[in-house]
Amino acid sequence: MRYVAKLGYIALGGALVVAGQLLPNMLMVAAAQTEGKPSAEFDTLTVRSLNVLDEQGKVAVRLAARLRPNEAHESDVVQVLNAEGVPVLSLGVDANGGLLTVAGNDGNEIVRVGVLVDGGTIYMYGKDGKPRAEMVAFPDNGLMGLYGNDGKHGVWMGVGGDGGYVHVDGNDGKGSALMSVDRNGGLVGVRGNDGTTRAEMLVGEVGGAMSVWGNDGKISAGMGVGEDGGTVTVVGNDGKISAGMVAAENGGTVNVYGNDGKAGAAVGAYGNVGLVSVFGNDGEPRAWMGVREHGGTVGVYGNDGKPRVMNFAGKDGGRVSVFGNDGEPRARMMVDEDGGWMSVYGNDGKERVAVGVNEYGHGGVGTWDKNGYKTGHLP
Repeated sequence: MRYVAKLGYIALGGALVVAGQLLPNMLMVAAAQTEGKPSAEFDTLTVRSLNVLDEQGKVAVRLAARLRPNEAHESDVVQVLNAEGVPVLSLGVDANGGLLTVAGNDGNEIVRVGVLVDGGTIYMYGKDGKPRAEMVAFPDNGLMGLYGNDGKHGVWMGVGGDGGYVHVDGNDGKGSALMSVDRNGGLVGVRGNDGTTRAEMLVGEVGGAMSVWGNDGKISAGMGVGEDGGTVTVVGNDGKISAGMVAAENGGTVNVYGNDGKAGAAVGAYGNVGLVSVFGNDGEPRAWMGVREHGGTVGVYGNDGKPRVMNFAGKDGGRVSVFGNDGEPRARMMVDEDGGWMSVYGNDGKERVAVGVNEYGHGGVGTWDKNGYKTGHLP
């Protein structure tokens, strides 16, 4: 059974329960009026209205067919009156169904239950006459609302053929939270006291997204997920991106930014290749490391952007280079499957010392002066 159909039956059931509790009392009152008095029996009794009196002779129950005040289509059939003659319970009918109302001693409605051909309604009111709750049910949709003491919407819940929603309002009537669901996904939103959005989450058929805002209304973080990957972004108080992450089918990247919005560090990995980079305050690289299937590289740079150290490692060997402040090499070392060698250079970039070893273990050492003349050699 559909949810909205259940709501209609609940409304009808409530009317029957109230009527079931009242009718015995009505009959007892009527019986008390006839004790010790003449009775009569009729085959048919036709009247425009029928009143049942209490012991004081006041009308306690009225059975009549009359239009309600200010109502063009609602007719009261049964009314129960209090000691002051004010209707406190009314059971009526119209062309579309039935109606049950419960009122306080002042005559103001507290509960109204309506039963229609294809649904029903329930309304509840406070002593101040302001609405407190309502429920509406139809074959394909339904609605339920709760109100605050000020009569403004507090909580709304709606159900339709493809989904539903829940809406929560703050004391000032501004939306505080919203949740919506349909056949393709859903949405959740949270708002602050000023009515501006604080958080929002969206879920779709192939992914979703989430965003968070600060008190100033600026976005602070965002996350998105799709069929092939996703992204995460963190934003500082100044509205600039502080960190970002991207994930794809074959890898992803992570980026961190400084307060000035310039890149501070980055990490990336795709397939068999990876990279790590660190940047200075000027946005220029200070160090980076690359990794691939059979080796990798490492580079370190000075504040002037010139290289200081470069390392390379491959499947069959590797190389290390050290540079001076002028960007010229100071030392180099290379190793491969056939041996290795190392050279040291002077400030003028000329080689001063060289050491080499071959695959057979044979090697030598050579030295040179600043003019390039060989000063020593060991075979």
